[in-house]
Amino acid sequence: MQPLPPLHKFAPPPYLYFSNISIMNRKNTISIDQDIEYAVSDNWIENPALNVKCLNPQASDEFKFADVFYVYPTVSDNDSFNMDIENKDERALAMGVFKSQASVFAPSAQIYAPYYRQMTKALELNDDEDPLQNLYFKYGERDVINAFKHYMENYNEGRPFIIAGHSQGTMTLIGLIKDDYFKHPNVRNLFVSAYLIGYTITDNDLKIAKLGAAKGETDLKSIISYNTQWTKADQHGDMLIPPANCINPLNWRTDNIEAPKEMNLGSRFYDDETGEFKVEIKHLCNAKIVTKRDEFEGALSTNLNVDDYSFLTDEPFGHGIYHRYDYALWYRNLQENARKRIIAFEKAFGHLIPTHIHFR
Repeated sequence: MQPLPPLHKFAPPPYLYFSNISIMNRKNTISIDQDIEYAVSDNWIENPALNVKCLNPQASDEFKFADVFYVYPTVSDNDSFNMDIENKDERALAMGVFKSQASVFAPSAQIYAPYYRQMTKALELNDDEDPLQNLYFKYGERDVINAFKHYMENYNEGRPFIIAGHSQGTMTLIGLIKDDYFKHPNVRNLFVSAYLIGYTITDNDLKIAKLGAAKGETDLKSIISYNTQWTKADQHGDMLIPPANCINPLNWRTDNIEAPKEMNLGSRFYDDETGEFKVEIKHLCNAKIVTKRDEFEGALSTNLNVDDYSFLTDEPFGHGIYHRYDYALWYRNLQENARKRIIAFEKAFGHLIPTHIHFR
């Protein structure tokens, strides 16, 4: 077996300033110049190998054939511009959204989810600035890549894996799939698919990563991506960069054929801050990809009007932008799809999997 390549180290300059605030004036005890020690259990939201579990078990892990490496979206408003992963309140927010989103994968896979020093809401980007190149974002991206490397080399043990994220979590995973480490055969051979939801995966991203956008329900080593908005929205969120790669999570098509609400197996809503379950509704809404060549091309549209439901809101992203419900609206369909892709992987590549790992 070929050895895995070393991870590229990101070396920040010794002093950095933005808006006259020095990042050296941090409250964290972990310096931004230091790598997070991912052998320590406190640095994981969920890590079954270290017995760190916050999701209610839905099946014994020994019967789960695959893993999911999940990265949470933006939760922190820390004024240092990077999340303090030792702050109990910020950790609780990350855990809340983890429960609401990553639980999609719990019936089919073990889940690994690291804490990372994400770029925070307190940082205001210039209108023409690429957030993926922002220095504060790069700190969080570095953490995610380091966490993934540690997972692969210490906990994976030859198991197939999915990577999944949302919003900034997806943004960091874009960096991961383009990294040389992720392209190594020992990593790529075990890769099932990626649910990179809530941000745009460009054709150039796919070219650099040497991967393709998902085209159907069970294609493997592919990228599942979409950004949800109301059919009548008069704007699109910053997460959508038209023309965007998009797949419909109800009918698993990439054209503009509508998936009626009857195909929606269940929308499941949580309090994102606490992870507390609210309500599940079957057949709530439809889904259709916008394919006409305009500023909305590649958006996933739905006829759901959140104003009709007291427990829903499109804030703070703008009227008709359903970014916060990218997982919730299609929850049961995503859950079923992850199971189908894992089964498809076993059928196609089962000979690569160690004999002690079996899918129930």
